[in-house]
Parts: sequence; structure tokens; C-alpha cells
Amino acid sequence: MQHVTVSLPQPNTFIGGVAGNVTYPFDTIPLLAVGLRIDSIYIENLVLDGFGNISCYVNPLATIKPIFNSSFWYNNVQITFFISSVKGRFEGSSPRNCVNLELIDAPKFTVLTGGSYIRSNLAKLSVRISDTVFNFNYNLYEFQCKRLYTPLVEYFGADASYNNIFSDNSAGGIQFYVSLAAETIDAGGIEGDLKYMQDNKSAVLNFIANTTPPSAISTLSAGTIATTTIQLNFTPPSSTNLLDFYEVWIDDNTGNLRHTKLRWQEITASAQNITGLASGTTYKIKIIACDEFWNRSEFSNEITVLTL
Repeated sequence: MQHVTVSLPQPNTFIGGVAGNVTYPFDTIPLLAVGLRIDSIYIENLVLDGFGNISCYVNPLATIKPIFNSSFWYNNVQITFFISSVKGRFEGSSPRNCVNLELIDAPKFTVLTGGSYIRSNLAKLSVRISDTVFNFNYNLYEFQCKRLYTPLVEYFGADASYNNIFSDNSAGGIQFYVSLAAETIDAGGIEGDLKYMQDNKSAVLNFIANTTPPSAISTLSAGTIATTTIQLNFTPPSSTNLLDFYEVWIDDNTGNLRHTKLRWQEITASAQNITGLASGTTYKIKIIACDEFWNRSEFSNEITVLTL
């Protein structure tokens, strides 16, 4: 008898911090489908990694509308990242109150609407929605994050004038990465809602002049090694634009999905330390260079380091 091997589709959706120690609603595909507001027939290959993270394949025919708020997600503050290459929308009050959320990377999401909140840990959350024109079409009220990358967005709301998209309750100092056109789209001036954030909330506006990423670093090495810290040394790479910061990625070979989907830390220069490591642990480390427009290089060379 001939045996036929059926390969499972590769995961394209990843949610951090919500499985294992939080069993509801992620213990079954039907419950996850409710949380993503899609039919369960669209979900395959659901895997829990044992560290609170899940991966699965969502059929691209589906449109994800995740419910990231206290009306559904049990103990939603556990969520650390949401990554998906499937099309989708944020609606209602999603995401909201996810104070441990560090990354939303959903390039094919197209709408943030209906009074949605992003109320999280300002020092951590980065939002990348890069492949489509993203539509902000309702007051976001409390918009709190560290970086928002929407390179195709020329205006927020119905048009380029001020549309009251961001309120006084929004966080200060947010880094916006938007289309170059947004710099002059409002009668020769800055898009209205971005101008409001710049004038009233000290937002930093980065109008993306080009999308050329920095070269990959090839000289990464370890300097001083301690019990919970490692110094990283490297030669800054060549870059068309000004270099801004470096994402540090680690892997302790435990299978923790966080280490392959979420950067561990950021540094701004060579000879700085990464922190929060475990003593007597072997780490594989690599970094990504990011420029002033948040264009990202390929991974650097990888080093293996044992903490003391």
C-alpha cells in the first residue's frame, strides 16, 4: 500500500501571550474562530507552543476581524503580539486595553474604525500595516502606541483636512511613518489630523521619502558578557537614509514562538547591552538595522553566546 503524506499549510497568523496559561478562548479552533470572527472551516494547523503563544493557518479567503477587548477575550492583557498576512479589519473597540501588546503586524488589514482604541504600553507597541491603503474613518479617542507605520496612508478620515480622528486622550510623542504625500496634501500643508497630533501631542512625523532598507550587518559580535546582560558590538551598515535604531532578536532554543516573531529589545548604537536575559543560558542573537523611515534591513550574522 502506498502511503501519501499530506503536508499541513504553513502558519500565517500568530498571536502571543494567550495560550497555555490562558486557556480560553484558544484551546479549540471553534473558539479561536469566534475571537477572529471567521468560520472555523478557515482555520487549520493550530499549534500552542507551550509559552503562551499560538500559530495557525487562516485561509486567505477569510477576512479577520479580531475582537481584542474585554467584551470577549479572557484576560486580554496577556496578548503580546498579533501578526497575520491575511486581510482583515479592526472594528468596534478593538484593540483595547491590551497593555502588554508590543506588535501589530498586519499588512493586509485595511480599516481601523468604529471608535477603535489602541490603548497599550506606549513604550512598547509598534504597529505596521504596510501593503495596503489603510482607512482611519472614525474618532480613535485614545490612540496609544510607540510607532505607527502606514507608508501608503496619505490622509486620515474622510479627507486631508482635520477630521478629529485623534483626541486629546491620545498619547504624546507617537512616531508616525506615513506617505510623503501627507506632508503637503492639505492645501500645501501637512494632513490635518497628523498636524493636530504634531501641534498638540508632540507627535514625530516621518514622511517616507523612499523605502530603501539599510544593508544587513555582517560584523555582529559579543563584548562584555554577564549573568543577565550581553554587550553587542558591530559596525553600522551602509544606508541610504539615516540609521535610527536596531532590533535585537534572540533564541534560547526552547521553541518559544516569541523569539521568532517579536524582537527582544531595541538598541540605538554599538557597544550597548541587551538586558533581561537568564543566567547560564545559551542564546543565538541577531539584529536588524532600521532607518529613519523604519525601513528594515535583513538579519545580521548570528552569534551564539552563553551568559554567566
